[in-house]
Amino acid sequence: MKKLLLLWIFSALCFFCKAQTNIYHPFPDSMAVWNVHYSRGDWNCLADDYFSYSYFGDTVLGIYTYKKVYVITVNSSGDIWCAAMGPFSGGYKGAIRQDTATHKVFFVRPGQSYEAVLYDFNLNVGDTIPYDTTGNCMYPGYVTIVSIDSILIGNQYRKSYTTNFWFTIIEGIGSSQGLLEAGCNCNDGYSWWLTCFSQNGQTLFPDTITSCDIIDMIKEPTISDLSSAIILSPNPFHTTTTMRISNPDFKNLVPVTIGIKIYDAMGTLMRSEKTEFNNVNDIKINRGGLSDGLYFFQVSNNELSASGKFIID
Repeated sequence: MKKLLLLWIFSALCFFCKAQTNIYHPFPDSMAVWNVHYSRGDWNCLADDYFSYSYFGDTVLGIYTYKKVYVITVNSSGDIWCAAMGPFSGGYKGAIRQDTATHKVFFVRPGQSYEAVLYDFNLNVGDTIPYDTTGNCMYPGYVTIVSIDSILIGNQYRKSYTTNFWFTIIEGIGSSQGLLEAGCNCNDGYSWWLTCFSQNGQTLFPDTITSCDIIDMIKEPTISDLSSAIILSPNPFHTTTTMRISNPDFKNLVPVTIGIKIYDAMGTLMRSEKTEFNNVNDIKINRGGLSDGLYFFQVSNNELSASGKFIID
């Protein structure tokens, strides 16, 4: 009787897991972060990089609306020319959209007008995924699905596809190598892996405990951080945005000269200037010669500092 009861419970659990994997979990369309670790070690060079993929704004290409994908590179070490190659160079990486009806995710590379399938969550064992869909990989080839299983993500099971190169593709998340590294047939010396994924502020991979925030290029200020006091509007912007500092600690020092530094997504200082701040005027930031993309700023005087990010499109 006990054996029959255990068998029934096991069968019920299996049915429940299978039922959950029959529910399609769509790709995120906002508030998502993929943190990736890239390393390379061979006779050519050494590199060890950590970077974040995330969405920043929308774009319309043809008849479809896409999410713009940016990558922020940090903690880069080793040979500079190695770290500047492939998917780990910062900035705009392309546009992404999904078709929930067909369970497919499409990607448009920068400077191109046509889309390619980035993920197909209808694959069967033996199917191949196109190699180098995004131009992030370094060697030609094809990756084949060798098994299909389920994996617990949060409190739900999702389909997972194991490839002949040992990495997996997870429904609604992407590749265990990274968002845009699904087709990478890595050779000895090269490796990518997804360290964590979060959606709407909740970490879902590898667990629900690990912190998975966007990795900022700018180090945390060593003096009083008043980042929450900065309001930028509009953001994103095309020509000009207005910066308002609402924290009273800044206002109590007025009039005061503050410094503003602007960095690009690679951490390169693009602009450094000083301006007079008082209780009346807001601070105008003009794009000037800055191209479209993601930028970081720091505002500081001798005692206080604040930082944040903005997008020019």
